[in-house]
Amino acid sequence: MSAGYRYGFGGQEQDNELYGQGNSYTAEFWQYDTRLGRRWNVDPLFFKYNFLSPYSSFGNNPLNIVDSQGDTLTIGGNLNIAISDVFSIVDPMYHALIKITDNKVVVMATREMVEESNDPGLKILYDMSNSPNNYLYRVSWTSFERIRETNEIIEIDLSNFNYPSNVSITPRLEKGPAGMLPMEGFEGQVTIQPNRNATEVVDGVEYIKPRSSTVIHELIENFERTENGEPYICQQPNGKRDMNSIGAHDIAIERVKGGNPDIVGKTPGVSNSVTNQ
Repeated sequence: MSAGYRYGFGGQEQDNELYGQGNSYTAEFWQYDTRLGRRWNVDPLFFKYNFLSPYSSFGNNPLNIVDSQGDTLTIGGNLNIAISDVFSIVDPMYHALIKITDNKVVVMATREMVEESNDPGLKILYDMSNSPNNYLYRVSWTSFERIRETNEIIEIDLSNFNYPSNVSITPRLEKGPAGMLPMEGFEGQVTIQPNRNATEVVDGVEYIKPRSSTVIHELIENFERTENGEPYICQQPNGKRDMNSIGAHDIAIERVKGGNPDIVGKTPGVSNSVTNQ
């Protein structure tokens, strides 16, 4: 491979030794010929897309669709609930754009389409599934995580907690506990209990928030930590919370503002009154 910048169009890594500068790109799951707009190998999911050639890439639309690794957002644990959660954070009018095959989430849309939708759920699914990082969303009473210092895998019983598990390669806090690491092969990981519902107090009245509000908040928060290196919250030099700066938690709150209240809740974010039902 030639010296200098290794990456080309769409974030792909160039493999210039094969056919010259910029004529061949490689990813984790495929090799791509830019001159033909085709992959060398057969798409392992070709049987799920009988309307496309098994050698096609980017849905035959490389100008608008990015797939930097040939992989997508992965779901696990209780798949029935996980699939329901994925669709629950997106307005029903956009459900046809979401495909789930072999536990992978694919958003069949261009970035322009996603931005024009103003749908925070569709946007976070698009962002995660088109990221160079790998993400895992699980629905389970247990979370498998790695100790950051030793890489040892441990199993955490989430029935003992009234909040989900949200772990990233980015330390949780800049000053304080760094938190756990995701499972091997993933840079970001969210695990939510199967029957978790939250309550929130609004104007002195407690009400049950939709489960989707927790799902979308945790996914956005995890993305901001993993993709942009944001801490959970920003801190002052003394370690106390810096109320003049925003971290991943606050960014997640801002990103869902204006979303469908049946999805994101009557008020964005998670208050101190959140409980496990």
